[in-house]
Amino acid sequence: MSSIKYFSKNLSETSGSSRWFATDGDMEFSAIKEMGLQSNQKVKYDNYTPPEKGSDEYEVEVVVTKSKLEKGYNAEGTGPLVDGLIFGGAYVFEATLFKNGKIPTDFSTIKWAYSYEGENGKVEGDLDGHTGKKIGVSLLDPGLCGRNLTIYAYINSKESGGSVTTWVHYRFRYFSRQDIKNELAERLKRNYLIDQNNTSLCGMAAIYYVFLRVAPADFEKIALELHQKGEIKLNNYTIKPASSMYEMTPLAENEDYPAIREYSSGTKLKVPLLMPKVDWIVLASTRSSESNLGYSGKSGETVSAINWGSVMLKLMKELMGYTTIIDNTAISTIDKYPEILTTMQEEYNQGYQIIMLINSNMLSKKDSWINLTNWHYIVFEGNLCIDEKMKECSFNYFSWGKLVPADTFSKAVFNSNFYGYYKIKK
Repeated sequence: MSSIKYFSKNLSETSGSSRWFATDGDMEFSAIKEMGLQSNQKVKYDNYTPPEKGSDEYEVEVVVTKSKLEKGYNAEGTGPLVDGLIFGGAYVFEATLFKNGKIPTDFSTIKWAYSYEGENGKVEGDLDGHTGKKIGVSLLDPGLCGRNLTIYAYINSKESGGSVTTWVHYRFRYFSRQDIKNELAERLKRNYLIDQNNTSLCGMAAIYYVFLRVAPADFEKIALELHQKGEIKLNNYTIKPASSMYEMTPLAENEDYPAIREYSSGTKLKVPLLMPKVDWIVLASTRSSESNLGYSGKSGETVSAINWGSVMLKLMKELMGYTTIIDNTAISTIDKYPEILTTMQEEYNQGYQIIMLINSNMLSKKDSWINLTNWHYIVFEGNLCIDEKMKECSFNYFSWGKLVPADTFSKAVFNSNFYGYYKIKK
């Protein structure tokens, strides 16, 4: 029906409710004399806005992840492992249901977008150039790790369309975030808890032990950001370990994970003493970043984990930002007892950090004149006492996750195991 017209001198209608609509044209009321609109309540005038053609016909309702998800800890690091996305993975998302069951005839009208909560608030954007019922997304931004990622599919607007929110695992997804935070909090209070366990990471343990004391906030940032993103840039250095390390599981049954599994007698421990998680992530990741031999943090990787002097100096300068680094080490023993000990004590009193290079036989009180295979780093902590009559000395030092007080060494043991020291200061 194209039109309806009423002609009359007097036209009246009475009804409980009456509505007049003009859906595709104008509606006009006119009178020669006057026209009145009355209501017991109010008279409302609205500009008529016709609906956009098709806008109320098609819209996405449900979006799903079509790709296989991976296991890992949740955001808090509690409970059983959960499904999630991983960094570097490629995933397919699909719009599977549409509102009111109306499937669009042209899937190219479906647009895609994303959002997640970043460090400085919500991050969102359109997946420009990608339309259709399905979309493939590659996760190549480390900032997505440890976040919930929302993918939107819509025809008219994100708000009216469908979406799916999926957890993106921490880069070290088998390491509980809560465990990392707990161990980190302990080390911020007692830096000597940092522990290399059964690895050859004594150099890493020594420099991070002193770094914890002079720059605890930076150490905390390294630990948390490495766990979350798998890499971090601090000062002029980027820590980025071997990719295989992200798949490590810190479990007793995984013999690749560093742990003390037997006594010195060879008897097996009933419960292996695992390397603390935060220490493995920080120490092993840092050493892996400087490895030319493919060090990947596994138990038994002894040679590739050795902390050469060049590695130590580079990390102290570029990563930790020490302004004074004096290398007083040598490739042979330094026979300068007791003068060199006195100098070390004086420099310690002046605020220098003193990292000693020794043969580990020193700690077992054994001479090692011809043994050059067991280099080990410890941190001198003062309290020097020299007994000239007994030809002995004692001092405090850090090693193997302990602060050892007033340990005594004979002159012969010290001289045959001492290869010098680094003195450093921020």
